[in-house]
Amino acid sequence: SGFVSKIYLEWAGYSAEEPTIDAIYEVADPLNPLNLNWRAGANRIMIVFSDEIAQSYRIIPINTQQAGMIAATAGMKVFIFTTQSSTLSYRPIDTLSGGKLLDLDMDELHMEEELDNIINDCH
Repeated sequence: SGFVSKIYLEWAGYSAEEPTIDAIYEVADPLNPLNLNWRAGANRIMIVFSDEIAQSYRIIPINTQQAGMIAATAGMKVFIFTTQSSTLSYRPIDTLSGGKLLDLDMDELHMEEELDNIINDCH
């Protein structure tokens, strides 16, 4: 969406850097620095697409353990589509949050099926 694109462009300074750890942390942060409004009783999920390793660009970087813990505390499941070579860099975000790591390189029909499964599991 335009909102997510805006966040990335601001964080990454219009570069190829992808501050995915920061994005996950900010969305789950109970201080709500992004002023997000979750509907009462909503199933909180975040779906990330990245062909880069997990990255943080804060002055004091956030690690995947911190991002996974804050997501778990917020009750937000994080599903991450990434390349096989980047998969391990996202652990333990998926396991702590109850989400899943998925292969960004899978064929588009399989990816669509995985997205349908994520959405259907929220009902």
